[in-house]
Amino acid sequence: MKPHILLFVCDDLRHDALGFAGNPDVYTPHLDQLSRDGTHFSRCYIPGGSNGAVCMPSRAMIHTGRSVFQLLGEGQEIASDQVMMGEYFGQQGYDTFHTGKWHNERESFHRSFADGDHIFFGGMGDQWAMPVQGYDPQGVYDQAMPAKGVHATDLFVDAACGFVKEHESEQPFFLSVALTAPHDPRNAPDEFHAMYDAEKLPLPENFLAMHPHHTGHLSSFSEEGTRTSGARDEDLASLPRRPAEVKKHLADYYAMISHLDDAFGRLRAAMEAKGVWENTLVVFTADHGLAVGQHGLMGKQNLYDHSLRVPLILCGPGVPVDVSSEELVCHYDVYGSLCELTNLPVPDSVHSASLPKIWEGEKGRQEQYISYERSIRGLISEGWKLIEYAGPDGYRASQLFDLMSDPQEKYDRIHDPAQKYRIQKLRERMFVLRESTGDADHRTGKVFWDQLDLHTFVKN
Repeated sequence: MKPHILLFVCDDLRHDALGFAGNPDVYTPHLDQLSRDGTHFSRCYIPGGSNGAVCMPSRAMIHTGRSVFQLLGEGQEIASDQVMMGEYFGQQGYDTFHTGKWHNERESFHRSFADGDHIFFGGMGDQWAMPVQGYDPQGVYDQAMPAKGVHATDLFVDAACGFVKEHESEQPFFLSVALTAPHDPRNAPDEFHAMYDAEKLPLPENFLAMHPHHTGHLSSFSEEGTRTSGARDEDLASLPRRPAEVKKHLADYYAMISHLDDAFGRLRAAMEAKGVWENTLVVFTADHGLAVGQHGLMGKQNLYDHSLRVPLILCGPGVPVDVSSEELVCHYDVYGSLCELTNLPVPDSVHSASLPKIWEGEKGRQEQYISYERSIRGLISEGWKLIEYAGPDGYRASQLFDLMSDPQEKYDRIHDPAQKYRIQKLRERMFVLRESTGDADHRTGKVFWDQLDLHTFVKN
């Protein structure tokens, strides 16, 4: 029998907010063990987001194996000729089951899964009263009811455990678990909050009271001091950012992460008790990261590594044990890689790169074009990152970071005379990639490049 598949996707989980990623302040023993049991890709990126709810296009990318500009719109709908991951494995004889968040339209869910429970259609909700519904074979989902008194993380993982315990088919299963954690509201069960003392947590190395540039989604102040609201994420904390307030957010964030780690441990135990763990390909990842005070930001509507990089662990049959790869990969590379690991052909609509080829000795991606909505574009190449900002009011700004010597992106090198040629080459490459990626024809790309005066852009 082919191996089972467990796809475990978190919401707002930053790449370095885990013990195995070198963070001594957060407790994640079960995920630390998972990283030792498999391969951890420490430089896994999302290409960005085409709207403020970055999770929508990001999750569409995961399930289609396509990049952000290759989606229909922002991922609200999935084109019928884009074969979704669950849909494909179902066609190949897998029993497909989903529990948790589905931030794309219902028809794409119906195509993807033959069963499920505690399904949440939406972006965010009350963690202690998540509006969920059961699986409908007809694909009609209009009777959501709040599951009061049970935390969403436990609700979804309990459903996954129940599926594993009851699965008696001779066919392998494709189990999709999509959490709403550690997304806010960050209110884990009390015992997990008790693990963290906000006052004792260090501030991020790159903490700033205010972000130096306008991202297109930040609050602003008039000359009279009146505040104009920005993106919802950025309004979760006061401006300028206050150290004590940021530490409190971090404590709550870590509590949610320790809770989801504990839940993952319960699911693993259920799979071990059933005798299926050793024959399961496990994918652990997230839809995007989160700033939580870094660079003066709170959300993911930016192009810094804290928001673009996500954890990615693969574990199971055919996956090397206790390996950490620093090759550049994308989270939507998972789809095609699972096809390879199960000896199935990759659908033509899937544009994933191969993760197995990396542990066979090949290099990962050599560059990554990155974008946020209509206000920011960038490029990662040869260990450097160039970021360009453009606003409808004529706002222009650029940043350059050496990711190898400055992984926290604290030192902007854009005005370093020694980097003038590098900046020019990166910008020239961006012009090429805006065409080849499809950005130039995308709704957001058209606006960004129209806002940007190319002559001024090249000279700066």
